[in-house]
Amino acid sequence: MSLWGEVEQSLALWRAAGAPTATEFGVSVEPGRQRIWLENAAEGPSWRLPIVPST
Repeated sequence: MSLWGEVEQSLALWRAAGAPTATEFGVSVEPGRQRIWLENAAEGPSWRLPIVPST
């Protein structure tokens, strides 16, 4: 998918979720996994973040 396609898909998901504010999102960082979640860390929608190895 193109970068613009990713932007459009993300905007559509944000609008479908009711245009949540930044305070409704959270971040979880665990060994080997990082993710952003909406409203509820356990049950809300979430997105994995890439893990950048330390140098």
